[in-house]
Amino acid sequence: MGFLILLTQSVLPIFIILGIANIYYRVFKPDIKQLVDISLYIFSPSVVFYGLVKENVSIMIMSRYLFLMLIMTTLLMLLGYFAGRVLRLSRNNIILFMLSVSMINIGNFGVPLIHFTYGDAGLSPSILTFVAFNMPLVTVAIYLSSNEATISGALKDVIRIPMFPATVLAIIITSLHIPVPETIMKLTGFIGQATFPFFIFVLGLQMTTIKLNRKIIGAAMASVLIRLGISPFIMAGVLMMMSFDGLPYSVALVQASGPSALLPLMYAVKFGREADLLAAAILLSTAISAFTLPVVIHFAG
Repeated sequence: MGFLILLTQSVLPIFIILGIANIYYRVFKPDIKQLVDISLYIFSPSVVFYGLVKENVSIMIMSRYLFLMLIMTTLLMLLGYFAGRVLRLSRNNIILFMLSVSMINIGNFGVPLIHFTYGDAGLSPSILTFVAFNMPLVTVAIYLSSNEATISGALKDVIRIPMFPATVLAIIITSLHIPVPETIMKLTGFIGQATFPFFIFVLGLQMTTIKLNRKIIGAAMASVLIRLGISPFIMAGVLMMMSFDGLPYSVALVQASGPSALLPLMYAVKFGREADLLAAAILLSTAISAFTLPVVIHFAG
């Protein structure tokens, strides 16, 4: 049952969009970087702002989940770095490898999956997990993807991409209980509905252009092994250490066991990095997660 839900509700629609994007690229040859800019400057900040304000997420509520995210992201980034060194990847590909194993598709893949699996009862912990693990996506992932030579230059790139300012603004608004005009909420919600399909479409365009070789495929498979095979065990250990139990434990474990996130690919294209490894890791982890996530759901309870 879990496999069929994943296949029909999450994985199959993604691959249909990827197929459409492949055909579109071959016919029209669009400028992928321009589409990435649209996703980063319009779609992404809208969906982040709307989600945080709608769920009324304040910093006090988030503290425990933020600590969970900090531990988990740090462990996975270290694991990704050392694995990249063992695989003798280039500096660029080590960065992409680290992002592929540590940044999780916890929103457009994870949140719907939790709804299908646990129903409305899983909504609150699902949103908290999403918000916490979205933080490194709008900060660390941008910082690492930046081609700036200095720390200050990379930090400027973080600020220039409006996802981080949108996150900070939304948390300030919810923490101080500042009312948001209904027009703003409707506008950001409407734009946000198109965000994740647009991301997947851009991934499909990027996949059409990548040049795969044995080393790229091997590194992508190693990334998938860490993201889908090793990461759930690490997450389970951290959750038990932090005394998570019941539904919050199950929801966080399942969400954090999902495939690699799409946003780092947008950043890599934006900053002119060769993103073949990252695109391959995202595609493979998304497909293979249809088989690994039902197992995680079974053991999560």
